[in-house]
Amino acid sequence: GACVCNPDWVGDLCDHSILGNLSYLPSVNPSLSPSRCIKSRVFEEGSIELQTTLYDLHEVPNCADSEKAMVFLAPHHGLGGNIHLAMQCVTRALSEGKGAVFRGPWRYGAHEGCRMPGLSCDFEPHDRCFEAVTTGSADDPLAEVEPYKEQRFGGWYAPNWREVTPQSLDYVPQPWRQQHGMLWWRAQLMNFLARPRATTIAKLRALQGGMGWQHPIAGVHVRHGDACFHGA
Repeated sequence: GACVCNPDWVGDLCDHSILGNLSYLPSVNPSLSPSRCIKSRVFEEGSIELQTTLYDLHEVPNCADSEKAMVFLAPHHGLGGNIHLAMQCVTRALSEGKGAVFRGPWRYGAHEGCRMPGLSCDFEPHDRCFEAVTTGSADDPLAEVEPYKEQRFGGWYAPNWREVTPQSLDYVPQPWRQQHGMLWWRAQLMNFLARPRATTIAKLRALQGGMGWQHPIAGVHVRHGDACFHGA
């Protein structure tokens, strides 16, 4: 037989809590598991449903409608921190059936190497109104909306960050929490928010070609500066 695991449980027998123990090595090759097809189908069906919902909420005209968009002040962090907080904002907005849009200055990507500020320097804007509003080619219908601001503790607006509420870091809206869990949810939001621009992909491929990129590869991260303020 085959089984579909409960949220955040993994393994051929669904007997490992990945949140309880992040170290996991499957005893059965996942590609040979009897449950591989049903698990993949459930994963993909949930992914298509959620991505369709997210894209619809962030398309024109929804992203310009104060009844359908929740406005947040742009986060002032590096790439990882911005994506982390953007995930929380999308989650919070979706819990009310809305899209999440950002307004105000971005510290990340605010340099001449970026045509667009913030995450849109390297990734496609998740909010389809963002580019027109940022470049000034269209008026901002949400300009008078007071944005949610980041708090010192608990992310953006959590009154008690230790409670699992729509404001907390590990909240997943229904029905996705019951069906899939937090790790699946985070993966889906990452897929939605971090879609590389065509220009980003072209730059990476040019660099790979110039260095003779071929496997096997050992990756080394060398930090040359802070991309919040200048091109690294």
